Amino acid sequence: MTTGLILAGGKSQRMGQDKSLLVLAGRTLIERALDALRPLCDELLIATNAPHPYEHLHVRTVPDRFLEGGSLAGLQAGLTAAAGEPVIAVACDMPFLNTGLLRYLVSLSADVDAVVPDLSGSTLSERAGATGDNRPKAKHLDLHPLHAVYRRTCLPAIEAQLCADDRRMMGFLDHVRTRYVTRAEVLPFDSQLHSFFNANTPGEWAEAERIARSRLDAGVAG
Repeated sequence: MTTGLILAGGKSQRMGQDKSLLVLAGRTLIERALDALRPLCDELLIATNAPHPYEHLHVRTVPDRFLEGGSLAGLQAGLTAAAGEPVIAVACDMPFLNTGLLRYLVSLSADVDAVVPDLSGSTLSERAGATGDNRPKAKHLDLHPLHAVYRRTCLPAIEAQLCADDRRMMGFLDHVRTRYVTRAEVLPFDSQLHSFFNANTPGEWAEAERIARSRLDAGVAG
């Protein structure tokens, strides 16, 4: 049994409005995420502390237990609530999720705790060793823990990190069995890497609309 988890707990401060409800090609971003997950998942969850905007979707919502814990707290809540595993975890602001690529990530998850795309080619030693404010964040390394697959065996490491007031999404990955998925593995499914595009700002939203138009012109689904 596979669970799909959409992380929708962000405050959308840079966008100026709830980005999960922005409409692209006739569907809200959260509907587009649900569309990508449904063929793969027996259960769908939305991690949010503000469930009201999603009531019409008839999808179970789960609140954070670790308040102010950011996306990591949403992942913790979703993994705790999930009836099945593995759990496919995606952000609500990713308009171009690729079901085939997500299926591939799930196929790699049998013997590990986490499957995470790493498009950077960096090594573990390059990511390790920094402390405090110098600790790298996933977005700086082209690591994509908000487009990944997890098992509940990650929970002790996630909860230890949250208790240490470390909200980085990548912080726990070195403490669990993680399968990093390379750019070369991703490209056959998504040659433009649109799966990892995030719409966080008005400028990025304009780019998302441009990409959607170009995909439509090229006959690409979604």
